[in-house]
Amino acid sequence: MNKKYVVFWMPTIFHGALQCRKTEIVGNEAENYIDLSDGDIDYPYHAKFKLLDDEKQIVVFSKVTIVKGGAPILFNTVLTLEDADNHKRHNGFVQFSFNEEEVPVPCRKAFMLNLENSIYHHIKGLYHEHECHPEKDNAILATISSTPINLKENDNLALKNLLNNFVNIFCETAKLVSLFNSKANSIDTLCKELIEKQLKGEKLEQVKLNWMPPLVKELSKIDSLCENVLIEYTYCKTLLSSIYNELFRHDVQLETTDLQFEIKKEGRKKTLNIRNSVRYIENIKYKNLNRKHRILLLAVGENKYLTGKINETLEVSKKWQRIGITLAIYSIFSTLLFGFRQEISDFCATLFIASFITSIIIAFLFICFDMPKLLRQTLKRIF
Repeated sequence: MNKKYVVFWMPTIFHGALQCRKTEIVGNEAENYIDLSDGDIDYPYHAKFKLLDDEKQIVVFSKVTIVKGGAPILFNTVLTLEDADNHKRHNGFVQFSFNEEEVPVPCRKAFMLNLENSIYHHIKGLYHEHECHPEKDNAILATISSTPINLKENDNLALKNLLNNFVNIFCETAKLVSLFNSKANSIDTLCKELIEKQLKGEKLEQVKLNWMPPLVKELSKIDSLCENVLIEYTYCKTLLSSIYNELFRHDVQLETTDLQFEIKKEGRKKTLNIRNSVRYIENIKYKNLNRKHRILLLAVGENKYLTGKINETLEVSKKWQRIGITLAIYSIFSTLLFGFRQEISDFCATLFIASFITSIIIAFLFICFDMPKLLRQTLKRIF
């Protein structure tokens, strides 16, 4: 039997026993297979997975096409848990063995490549909820070996490989965030100018149609990348803090006389690359919040402008309403006064003139001021 070993890391933020979440991973295609071929329609690789009742074996059901247009080859591979009693105490690491002879020779290369990446990604779903990337966990690879890997050994192969994966993940993500940030900066400059110019109404609306969609798109990309990588860093910290990790440390003591000086120096450099990448990403996340705040300022500014216009319109409407009411009352009052003028004695002439003048003053006040509103405010102050 040609026995091979594979170590999977089930992402965890806790140091403790892994818990099984489900017993099978299947798809929606015919016979519940999942397409792992990443769009390769000529040589597709399909698989589904089942965790057996004792939780010590995982069966990988494969359906592989190796000849274009040919019939697919079906085979099953059993992954058997190694060191079953202690496997749940290695910071999420689990080691399986399998018989390579169970894989048809023409399919072995494809199986090994998928076992390292796509098959591993789906097997993680038995123990772990994919939080960051539903379809792919950013090039985190399994470690395949011809001999067993001692997971209790300092800086063992599986641990080193995984931390190297994380170095690549964080550095590449930081570069991508920098690219998106550069694009957002050029658009954001216009955003700042708009706030300073205090554009309003149609001018603001026209400019928003030009700059807002691309800016919002870039901000969304940055937000998504930052959120995902910061979650991944939490998982990575579990490994960096492992008692078996001595190489990947930013605070490692370097002595030029040390036989492992160059190895430790390299490990320290990679760890600093992780830390610096994450700090940069955190800073860009904060910068993105400021950009969103500026967008909000523009939106609020426009709303204030529109609200002001509405209030002005309402005020004009109220003013004309007051004019109409005042003129109606004045008309009635004037009619009554002049209608009874002949019947009023000369003794009451002064009273008539005073009443007429008072009506004119009241009419003027109602036309120019919102008297009911002023009256209410005056009464509030008094009482």
